[in-house]
Amino acid sequence: MSILARIQITTIAIAIACALLIFAVGFLGFALYVSLLQSYLPEVAALITAAIYMITAVMIMAIAKIVNFAKKRPTYTKQAPESSTIPEELQLLLEKLDDPAISTLIKKNPGKTLLASVAAGAILGYSNEARESTKTFFKHFFSEK
Repeated sequence: MSILARIQITTIAIAIACALLIFAVGFLGFALYVSLLQSYLPEVAALITAAIYMITAVMIMAIAKIVNFAKKRPTYTKQAPESSTIPEELQLLLEKLDDPAISTLIKKNPGKTLLASVAAGAILGYSNEARESTKTFFKHFFSEK
């Protein structure tokens, strides 16, 4: 079974469980109200039922806050940058691509450049075939110059 099918089944199961939980809580409140009617006036029974619901909601929110604050968050420390963090091969490639026409195009259209970069990254990151053909193109292109 594919991951997408499992996600769909899990989502449907969670939706059905939430709907049933809402009905259960509603019927629980109605049962509480009916049982309180034997001892109190209808207005007082409704008030007590609503108060119990509100107290339960506040307790759930308090527990959620305590659980969220109790978790340790990882601390990130900045490491000192190395003298040559860019490999030499990448440095040479970037020097070959340093073209004033490309720089002015990027400065004139930063939004389109960003969109094109994200699209190219998504395509190359998703498709092995596109990635391999791009690698061979660049190897052929830079080996001719």
